[in-house]
Amino acid sequence: LANVYFSEDDESLPKEHPKRFFFNRTSGFVRADSFPTDSLILQLYNWPAFAPFIQACLKEEKLYKYADPLSYIAFNVIKPGQEFPWHFDNNHVSVTVITQAPEKGGIFEYCHNIRSSHDENHDGVMKVLKGDRTPVTSLNLRPGDLQIFKGRYSLHRVTKVEGSIPRYTAVFSYTKDPQMYSKVYRSLQLYGKALPTHYQLDKTDMRTDGLED
Repeated sequence: LANVYFSEDDESLPKEHPKRFFFNRTSGFVRADSFPTDSLILQLYNWPAFAPFIQACLKEEKLYKYADPLSYIAFNVIKPGQEFPWHFDNNHVSVTVITQAPEKGGIFEYCHNIRSSHDENHDGVMKVLKGDRTPVTSLNLRPGDLQIFKGRYSLHRVTKVEGSIPRYTAVFSYTKDPQMYSKVYRSLQLYGKALPTHYQLDKTDMRTDGLED
């Protein structure tokens, strides 16, 4: 079970708080430390022109490669019957490339900038979790589609995959904070592993925007 922040339940909050609203997450990831150093996914991420291209597309003054050694790149796997429920990213920018699309379902949905660095907008987030479709945009991404989005501010999900073909997606992560890592609880939930550095940094405030993870 996971909430939109990949954090633990907080019983001090009202039941109608999004931090207390949990989904069954059934999708999985191949971690960054699983890829050979000569793999195509690493070659693309490390290509000198790639990060500046992403930065130029977003008109950002500066973007850094995500420092987290387990999730700076990843391969998202959603098998038939599985889905990736509503969530926020802790890194600022994600670049995805669909490498295999399902027969049906597996639709990417997002709520553009539903929160900001100054406003969590818990009420707006909770409305979506309860079924409000007003701010939701749906994209039926196909193999080869490259998508750039700010998942830290835009709530997003992938709907249930149907048919017999899994949905595969390469994910490249960037951040405005050069030393940002996943928090321990999130890393364990998504990647099944946390390193000593995760535990060390978990005791500090890594987030310059102060948002929930």
